[in-house]
Amino acid sequence: MLPQRSNTSIRTVWTVAHSALLLASAMKHFREPHLFYPLVPDFLCRPDQAEPEATAPGLNGHLAVLSREEWVAVSGLLQVTAAVGLLLPPTRRAASTLSTALFVAHAAGLLAGMKKGTVLEGTVKPWAKRREQ
Repeated sequence: MLPQRSNTSIRTVWTVAHSALLLASAMKHFREPHLFYPLVPDFLCRPDQAEPEATAPGLNGHLAVLSREEWVAVSGLLQVTAAVGLLLPPTRRAASTLSTALFVAHAAGLLAGMKKGTVLEGTVKPWAKRREQ
């Protein structure tokens, strides 16, 4: 028979696991930022200095204060902040809220990118395979 575990120890394991996943994702933001560019909506991005034609005129809104690269870096830093905050009991609640907001923003960006067709470029799209059959 397995020993009984307290809710506190289970919560601690899940908190550490969640923190580790956030740190792994944050590292990916800095090592391979191009993977996250399609997730950043156009209305948030000002045209980049290196690629002025990358964002069509008129698509940028009032929230276009950072470039696509800067948004990816900021989200990576926020993930590091959330990961560290989850490990510190006094900041755990605020870090949980931040983590939830990051998840919602990521899901929204992923859905918008899939609708535009930019997220899964170069991969086999599961819905395209179904239509072909």
